[in-house]
Formats: sequence, structure tokens, C-alpha cells
Amino acid sequence: TLPIWEDWRPYAGHNLYFCFGLNRRHYFKGIGSLGMPEIFDPNRNRSVVAGLERLYSDARVKCEYFYDHIEVDEKHGLGWLNNAIVPIVEVEPEAGLELAIGGALRMEVMRRYNQYLAVRLGVEPI
Repeated sequence: TLPIWEDWRPYAGHNLYFCFGLNRRHYFKGIGSLGMPEIFDPNRNRSVVAGLERLYSDARVKCEYFYDHIEVDEKHGLGWLNNAIVPIVEVEPEAGLELAIGGALRMEVMRRYNQYLAVRLGVEPI
């Protein structure tokens, strides 16, 4: 019902990736931003599944994506942590702060997007 560019919040995650990609000095922030959701997605997917099961008796069929990605994302998140984040910090400890800043910015973008969805869907934001 709204023109596609009426609200910036649905596009904030993409904008963040573009911002980090414009200059190599944001490289570690970009890696942190990519890794953060991978680490936290399994718990989010569990919460989504719990809500879907309250709404639909056939939630597993209607919303297969969230069920399938709980286990897959656990392995993927650990892979990001063990094979990307930790090795970077071991070789270049000062990069840890940049990784954390990128991750924190991504989490803030995700929080704002969830608030947008809550308003859009008519539920109270958390």
C-alpha cells in the first residue's frame, strides 16, 4: 500500500552492507556485520517457530524455512565464529573491535526492522 521507498527501514540492512562495501577501511566491520546474524539466527528461528506453532496447526508445512534453518544455522553460525571471526582476531587482535562494531550495527538494524514489522503488522513492539 505504500510506495516502495516510503520507509527506509526495510532497506536498512542492505544500506549497511553497501556502506561497509564502499571502502576497505570498513572491511572488518562488514565481516562482523555478516557474521552476527549467522551466530544469532538459530535462537531467533526457535522463537519464530514457537510463535508459528501457536498460530498454525500445520506450521511445519507452511513455514518449513524456519524449521529447516534452526539446525543448519547453528552449524553455519559456529562455522562463522570458528573459521572467520576467531582466526581474524588471532592474527589481527585490533580487528576485534571493528568486528564487534559491525556486528552491533547489524543488530541495531535488525532491531529497527523488527520494530517496523511490528508496527506494520499491528502488534506491539517489544
